[in-house]
Amino acid sequence: MELLGSFGFVSACLEGLPFAEQVALFAGAKVIIFAQGNAWTNAVFCSPKTTFCELLSPNYIRPDYWIISSCLKLKHFYMIGKKNPVIP
Repeated sequence: MELLGSFGFVSACLEGLPFAEQVALFAGAKVIIFAQGNAWTNAVFCSPKTTFCELLSPNYIRPDYWIISSCLKLKHFYMIGKKNPVIP
């Protein structure tokens, strides 16, 4: 988060935020970086062309959010983490 903060990103924990604040955050965002499955449903409040960067586990890759973002006309990118040699 320290590195992203130097580029103007802020961290948001949506769990305790009122619904209206969650809507406002997503509606005003230009770029959103999120872990797979993390509050993705809020994407419906984004403006078209909002950029999403999804952080994926190499053990669980699904195209669901890419398909949804295509329907919403969002830009969707992803980064796949490295496999942990301890976890099969």
